Amino acid sequence: MKKTVISILPIILVSLLFLIFSCETTDETVTITDDDSEMTEDEYSELKRMKALVDKYGLKEFVPEDAQAAEEKYQEVENLYGTDKKAARKAYLQARAKYLVVMEKALPLFAEKRKKETDEIKISAEKIKANVAVKEEYQEALELYNQALLEKEAGNYEKSAELMEEAKAKFDVVYKMAKEKKDKSDSAIDKLNKEQLEYEKDEGETEESSTTP
Repeated sequence: MKKTVISILPIILVSLLFLIFSCETTDETVTITDDDSEMTEDEYSELKRMKALVDKYGLKEFVPEDAQAAEEKYQEVENLYGTDKKAARKAYLQARAKYLVVMEKALPLFAEKRKKETDEIKISAEKIKANVAVKEEYQEALELYNQALLEKEAGNYEKSAELMEEAKAKFDVVYKMAKEKKDKSDSAIDKLNKEQLEYEKDEGETEESSTTP
């Protein structure tokens, strides 16, 4: 019994991923059947959306072999769709399954990559006290960052990656604003130090000249 439950888990996960993907990318629901029917325009559009998502986020980088297999099946569908829609549908079912595997494996990795990229600029901003120097702007970036983390924890990897990209852009602006303030402050301090040294030097020379017989 335990083996049976374990064996169907991947199927359940893939099905759930497809439901999420459908909700995020379209308001239409494509009904999948295994009969010997012709490929529909909705199915063709769905496959194009899946390919577009994989291409948009460069998911091939994370699962090259799976992505290549999906791409090959997609091309097979393209070649058959205009001439043999029944054969095209069989290829479509295989391509669709392969794209779901790509998304299931690669989207979590893609979301994690976006997080690491954002963490780098976030840490750089915090090192120069951006959370104090530009507190309001920093807080806006942090809120987006935290939202992205929540989406990631909930398994909404595409949404998480998008929010993390927005957070990264805001942290970048925050870093530049804080850096500009820091540079001006450092420059002002350096100027004061130089003036102090010159003053002390002049004072020393004046004292020497006054004590010289």
